[in-house]
Amino acid sequence: MRPRQRGDNSPFRPSVPSLPVGPEYYDRALELVNYFRMEGNAPFVEMGCIPAAQQHADYCLATGVASHWDLDGFKPYMRYSRAGGCQATAAFWWNQPKPEGITDLELLIEDGMTWMFEITGHRRVALDSLYRKANIGIAWNRYNFVLAVELEGDYVEFDRLPAIANNVLTFSGRIKNGVRLWGENDLSADLWYDPLPRPVTAGQLMRVNAHDYGYIIASLRRPPPAGQYWLEDWSNLTVERHTAPEDFPANSPVPSNPEEIVSLRQEAYYRNERPRRVQVTYPWITCSRWDVSAEGFAVTADIGSVRRENGPGVYTLSLWAPMEGRDGPVNISRYSMLVR
Repeated sequence: MRPRQRGDNSPFRPSVPSLPVGPEYYDRALELVNYFRMEGNAPFVEMGCIPAAQQHADYCLATGVASHWDLDGFKPYMRYSRAGGCQATAAFWWNQPKPEGITDLELLIEDGMTWMFEITGHRRVALDSLYRKANIGIAWNRYNFVLAVELEGDYVEFDRLPAIANNVLTFSGRIKNGVRLWGENDLSADLWYDPLPRPVTAGQLMRVNAHDYGYIIASLRRPPPAGQYWLEDWSNLTVERHTAPEDFPANSPVPSNPEEIVSLRQEAYYRNERPRRVQVTYPWITCSRWDVSAEGFAVTADIGSVRRENGPGVYTLSLWAPMEGRDGPVNISRYSMLVR
């Protein structure tokens, strides 16, 4: 069933106790996700089981600050990994104040889903046929409402989750749902880096509305055959860098009314449309183990050189592989590891 008329989108709320959400509202939210995906000729998704979206919705309602980021400086993909997720994802959120009081929770869910799927940048990502599940978070109180949706793939099962110990990265698992590993060159693995998350203020978060995935710091490759060697040790990639909370002073004022908040959000959207493009030069790391076949994969790599260069932070492994019906490799997994 299609959504009803949507409401305003200003993110302003007082702080009052949260109220329970019945399972029928999550069913309705998933129904709406699939309604919009059907309209966009994208396949339906199932309900996911990773709690990161619900945790973030609860967090936003409790703190009164709604953002992709949280006040501890964590981004969505970091929270997703901490909650047990290991697939590639896309996260969205929407919040709505109702100073006169909330009387129709279902209508707010419809409003939020309509907004998520109508925004041009959101729509392109939210209708990607790669996603197979939707993790949904709903939190509300008498005057405020938060909706979080995290779409995820379902292409990797790890026997051993990615982990870094003594500067050695290890991971192993299998692929499924149309991903193919016909040979050892079909799997690609990149390592990305963010500095350790640092606390930020509500004033800083109110001035950003997007995030990037940090910097690529290495690509992994198989060992060369006996008697051979690789010709290239470095590669280049142009990445987009979005405005981050730390780009604004910590004492940035928090708006005191809905109009000011809407104005700040609009400014953040405009900045998001013009991300900085930065060319990054990063090394190839030759793995000591690179077992890749149709049965699965097992990889071991000494990443000490990039660990020493970058230091403590969030190291995110991104896996790519061919998929039936898709041109070029697709991102099948993104997993973040907090290394202190």
